[in-house]
Formats: sequence, structure tokens, C-alpha cells
Amino acid sequence: MNQLRAYIEACCRHDIPAAHATLADECVTIESYGAIYLGKPRVEQ
Repeated sequence: MNQLRAYIEACCRHDIPAAHATLADECVTIESYGAIYLGKPRVEQ
């Protein structure tokens, strides 16, 4: 849960590098409008 809290707090601060630092290399991110990003490098684009 600490990893999730760190991600949310970084997003609330608009600290993108800190938010990305919490992600695993093989993460899957699904945006609220439907976009899906597979892998940390894709999320960072």
C-alpha cells in the first residue's frame, strides 16, 4: 500500500518523475478515458 500511496501523492503534487519512479517496468496503466499503456517506457512517453 505504501507504493500506491507514494504514486497518488506524487500525482497530487504533479510530480511526474516521482510518480513514474513508483511504477514497475512491466506496469499496465489504464487512463480514465480508455487509453492503455503497457510497460514503464510507454507510460513515460
